Amino acid sequence: MPKLQVGWVIVLVLVVQLAPGRCASRRAPASNPPPDTPAIVGSASEAESILAARASLNQALQDRDVTTFARLWRADLRAIVGGNGGMTVGYDQNVELNPRMFSGSSFLSGERNPERIEVGASNGGHEQAAESGEWVWRISQNGTPPHLSGRYLIYWRKDGLTWKILQETYVTTACRPAPQCGVSAQP
Repeated sequence: MPKLQVGWVIVLVLVVQLAPGRCASRRAPASNPPPDTPAIVGSASEAESILAARASLNQALQDRDVTTFARLWRADLRAIVGGNGGMTVGYDQNVELNPRMFSGSSFLSGERNPERIEVGASNGGHEQAAESGEWVWRISQNGTPPHLSGRYLIYWRKDGLTWKILQETYVTTACRPAPQCGVSAQP
């Protein structure tokens, strides 16, 4: 068999073997959680700690409370946000950005809804986890509140006894009503 064909066969075998549900280490728990409960892979108690932090962060969004966010960010935080692909690097830049986001009347509400928490093995002595789900954001532009939403992935790292956010990535996948969707907003 020519080299090119062998390469494609190997790629096809890998794709089939690594497809969702085929890899035991990536498989969701055997029991199906209730519809509003995120799937948990790994330590349930550690995942519960992350979910408690997420609930606190969602409340902080409603309260426009930057202090709560800052408490759960690592100093080397990196965030990629919204549909514009903007990136903020570091604790100080993120602390500076959030009060501006909340100031004025454009921010109406926001929420991150976790669908899956995966707690992983130690990486260089640090426990780590991935939180993924859907985010929803409402802002006001010209009197009409666009509803933006999308997918997110949070990289959590445990510092001592506390889980803190190392990286955040948000992708805007929907915006309505269509005439108001020319806005750039951070989730």
